[in-house]
Amino acid sequence: MENASIALAEAANLVALPGRNCANGKPVPLNDPTFQKGLAALREVSMVAYKTAMEKKQDAMLDVADKLTQACATCHDVYRDIQVDGKPAGIEARCNPKP
Repeated sequence: MENASIALAEAANLVALPGRNCANGKPVPLNDPTFQKGLAALREVSMVAYKTAMEKKQDAMLDVADKLTQACATCHDVYRDIQVDGKPAGIEARCNPKP
């Protein structure tokens, strides 16, 4: 869990590298406030997960896992898992804020 937590924090750094594109070729919305909020939340909860793992607090990891899900959803709900009329919009709709 400790290594996985550090890997998540590093994943946030990788996602934030300039010049990255989404699966559909559109630029990652690095400067969008929602995207920045999601990256910050991922970094923060990753370090909480690391501390919790080091302390061997298994029950507390359930709470951390919920916070991790929320951090990821900050961006995924807006830029990745886009729905139109209740159906997945597909890859072409990614990296654009929800209408």
